[in-house]
Amino acid sequence: MWHKKDKKIQGETLLITVNDQIQLDIIQSLLSSYDIPIYIRDDLSGGFIRILMGSSYFDADIYVSEKDYETARDVLYGTQKPIDEN
Repeated sequence: MWHKKDKKIQGETLLITVNDQIQLDIIQSLLSSYDIPIYIRDDLSGGFIRILMGSSYFDADIYVSEKDYETARDVLYGTQKPIDEN
């Protein structure tokens, strides 16, 4: 059986899988405050539902570029200093 996590996105690294829109919005906002762009890959037909309804009940994978991965991981798990202290 094929799983989407088996497919690598060139130049991107999987950061985390979120379960709902609120988690996605929080992580997207947090990473954007550090100027880290994200790429979202929805599970099943979640992308279509997100476009149609504005959110999705399906899981979504959040990818970041390979060069931003360590910083994004540190920001997400609380080991990164705030921007003004760097």
